[in-house]
Amino acid sequence: MKTLTATYAAAAEFGRKRDTSFCLTSSLYPIFTLADTVDPMCFFLDNYPPSGGDQMVSEHFCHTSLDFLENKLSKFISEEDFKAANFLKLIKKTLSVVNQKTKILDDNKDVKKGAGFSSRNKPDIAGIIGFIAKDALYYGYSGGCGLAVYDKKDNLRFNICGEISNIGEKIQHLYPRWQELNKNQQNKIFQRDFCNSLSGDGYGSFNGEPQAKEYFIYDYLATNPSDLIVFYSKGFSPFLMSKRFVNSLRKGNGESLDNIVFKRDRENGQVIGAGRTLVAFQY
Repeated sequence: MKTLTATYAAAAEFGRKRDTSFCLTSSLYPIFTLADTVDPMCFFLDNYPPSGGDQMVSEHFCHTSLDFLENKLSKFISEEDFKAANFLKLIKKTLSVVNQKTKILDDNKDVKKGAGFSSRNKPDIAGIIGFIAKDALYYGYSGGCGLAVYDKKDNLRFNICGEISNIGEKIQHLYPRWQELNKNQQNKIFQRDFCNSLSGDGYGSFNGEPQAKEYFIYDYLATNPSDLIVFYSKGFSPFLMSKRFVNSLRKGNGESLDNIVFKRDRENGQVIGAGRTLVAFQY
């Protein structure tokens, strides 16, 4: 299995660690986890500097979900275990467990301080998990992370992403004086009215709240020989239809991928290497 991973942090411009993380393993099954932290400014600007220290939060999601999946999958032995329904139950359970354990970040003031967010704010994580078993890819996610699958001719045959781009428009409509609010006031509104909102008008987030489960999405799809499978944070969405981008992933050419990413950022006036992460592999 050929794998290419890439993560970009914009560290030179903002002196910060990356806010996206990933983990992968193939000891028992190919398992993949990827997470991104959410900053309110991302709903209004394509080019924004998220707060520092978010890597701790995204890594918590990735390591927690990976450890749980590895442990549970190691106990799948009988033919009864290897049914699609059981794999889907495991995906759903993993999403619930990682959300529950995210509450540790919210409850522990020392951890929150180290992670770089205010004690008044909750962690806000978009994440996706997946593994391959019995010639199928099982996945689950919430928030602005995605999964793309290309066939052997590099046609995009499957793509899902937790799009949350319309949140900014809703906020500006509901709060005309939004720009006059300070950062803490804005965060309070996000967490109260939009993050895991039971109305369904918000966005999904792993933040330790029980209502987060209402935004969990999980399913599976059959895999084919020569499929190119890509887990990605939302920063990679604009690249998915680029043939050069797909070719770079297919060949595992990290240098070519860098050139494509940096060229687009320059052309669009974005921060070079603005936060985005992917894990790509050929099945």
